[in-house]
Amino acid sequence: KRYKAAWTGWSTGRNLVVPLTNNWEQWITNSTGQTLTAIGASGTGIAIASTKTALVASDGTNIVRLTADA
Repeated sequence: KRYKAAWTGWSTGRNLVVPLTNNWEQWITNSTGQTLTAIGASGTGIAIASTKTALVASDGTNIVRLTADA
């Protein structure tokens, strides 16, 4: 599964709220000009730099990074 964030015109970073379901994982590509933070409704999230892609997952409480930004 892949998700690509491609909004333009943002002047600050944004949160991308994702599911906190156990075993959920997703490739996220940040094509915005700002940092994108993948985060659940609670817990901690991870930042994905502009123009980068990362594989992220939920452990049921937090969003965790499975790969470095690529």
